[in-house]
Amino acid sequence: MPETGSREHDSPLDLLAELFRRHPAWCDAARYLEEGASSDLLFTSQPDAVWHLERRGGETLLRSGAARDPDLIFRFTPKSVENLSHASGDIGDIAVRLFHLVVDVDPGEGVELRVAAPFSRLVRRGYLSLLAAGGLRVLAFGASHGVRTVHDLRGLVDRIHRAGAAAWVAGVSAASGAVSPADRRGLRLRMRRAAREIAAQHDQLREIVGEINDALACGDTASAADSVAHYCDALGAHFALEEDIVFPALHGIDPRNGKVIETMLHEHVMLFTELRRLADTVDEVGTADWRAAFYELRRSLSLHEAREETAVYSEARQPDEARQPD
Repeated sequence: MPETGSREHDSPLDLLAELFRRHPAWCDAARYLEEGASSDLLFTSQPDAVWHLERRGGETLLRSGAARDPDLIFRFTPKSVENLSHASGDIGDIAVRLFHLVVDVDPGEGVELRVAAPFSRLVRRGYLSLLAAGGLRVLAFGASHGVRTVHDLRGLVDRIHRAGAAAWVAGVSAASGAVSPADRRGLRLRMRRAAREIAAQHDQLREIVGEINDALACGDTASAADSVAHYCDALGAHFALEEDIVFPALHGIDPRNGKVIETMLHEHVMLFTELRRLADTVDEVGTADWRAAFYELRRSLSLHEAREETAVYSEARQPDEARQPD
């Protein structure tokens, strides 16, 4: 339950809490999200308050206050929550109702949505798996709104993400303007620290690949499957470091790096999606087709790492601008 003290019975927050606690389809939907997935919740009926949902210990916790780093931010009207509470079907019914409230209904009665996380983080945290669980109804709804492929979905999310914070999201704003020499020095210092961690992570990833190869060579598919799961976690942490620290610093130093960042983000999505697919097919570990797909993934990852290190290290090693005299 949210830590909010006394509230009127059946308030929008009460209704949402009840759905996540008791509705079978809502509980099932939440299980697709990874540990740490979070969303901020705002309500038009309580404009000065914010709560957040967070996946912890296999449960969905509803708490007062904003999440530290939310994936999504919603603002609900009372009518939108009432509409969602009437969903009696499966995940697909809930998803289509929510999307309808976001895109087809007047904001005064619907749901406003801001995507706070990069698309690749949404993939890692299970949001694409959740959409897939919605089945044909979700696919049909997406197609009717011009979203037919993962590429279309990513483009839509990126447009929402780049649009910046809406006026109703307090305390979040998009910085703009030129970067001062002092700021650029700070960004390069951050890049140099991150570059050392990236190199260590690359070494760790190669060690895990060695464990997978050794297990496959010995026919130990159980150990190989365990190492693939470990590899998936390690690669997710590696991508998170780059997306949360390195890429923003790269763009801050020089916005012309945007094209390189866009390419690397796209590769993150494709690479992690394929690794998740391989990790989810543990019963096929060791088969010729699985091995071929894994080796192709490793080849693509190696090329990505080389491009990544070139971009990061070349920028991090640039000399700082000379300090101007006071």
